Amino acid sequence: MSDARKSFLDAMPRPVAKARLRPLATCLILTLAGPVLANAPGGSLAVGPVVCDLNGRTEVFAEPVAVPAVEGLARCRFEGSGKVERVVLVESQREIVRIEFNPDGRVRQLRCASRSRVAEDIRLCGWSGPQEVELFDGEGRRRASITHHEGQRVGFKTYFAQGSLGTEEQRLAGGVIELRRHHPSGGVRSVVVMQGEKRRSEQQFSPAGKLLRDIQWDEYQQRTQTDWSEAGRVQRRQMQSLFEGRSVTAVEEYWPNGLLRERSTRDANDHPIGLMQRFDEAGKLIEELIASDPQAGRVR
Repeated sequence: MSDARKSFLDAMPRPVAKARLRPLATCLILTLAGPVLANAPGGSLAVGPVVCDLNGRTEVFAEPVAVPAVEGLARCRFEGSGKVERVVLVESQREIVRIEFNPDGRVRQLRCASRSRVAEDIRLCGWSGPQEVELFDGEGRRRASITHHEGQRVGFKTYFAQGSLGTEEQRLAGGVIELRRHHPSGGVRSVVVMQGEKRRSEQQFSPAGKLLRDIQWDEYQQRTQTDWSEAGRVQRRQMQSLFEGRSVTAVEEYWPNGLLRERSTRDANDHPIGLMQRFDEAGKLIEELIASDPQAGRVR
């Protein structure tokens, strides 16, 4: 056991043995499960009329936004070029497939079904092998890319307006999902690892690539966190555990010179529990308190 973890344990009340917590439900900003719609938002160009076959009925619309949602298959083409503008399949008032294109033929929106339903989705949705598709907004700027394998979304990227990578999401072995966010300058900003709905870890980095925060969650979603300064010195450590059936957090805070400034244990409302110690910048103990049950409001 490391010295840092020992110091946490020494400062904490004895935890309840074999206590369990209900897992906390969490979700990703970019979800990988199931058929999903990927869209590249942004400005739009004047594209002119579109000719649509709506379940065998041909209609002309002045612009793509005027095309109504209909039950069944809708297939539209740009009137001037004849290129496909959209293929949309709706069944029982539920959109199953949506593929939209810009006038230059680049994909704008993509939704895949659990099996191939139209000719255009065979390649785009990965039915002939894993396929990464770039998504462009109405002004022709790349805003995202999405990877499918047999209709399942297995990867997703977004881009900043200037073109650099913004976020990157991947599904790994064992149901693990990794989400990376980037600084506009290009460096990694954070890395979040999920397993199912449970967070497993998160790391945050400065634009220069220095690790500023490391968070780990155990199987009960109890959290251990360490923060560093830009200079690489520890600023704060905290570790959650269970005490008498409730979650408590052991906290250590440090001076800029790296020496311990304060050690305490706190409840979910940030009230102190048990031993509290404070140290000066030379590391000398200058204050020691024992906090009783904060719910009773007694501190001596």
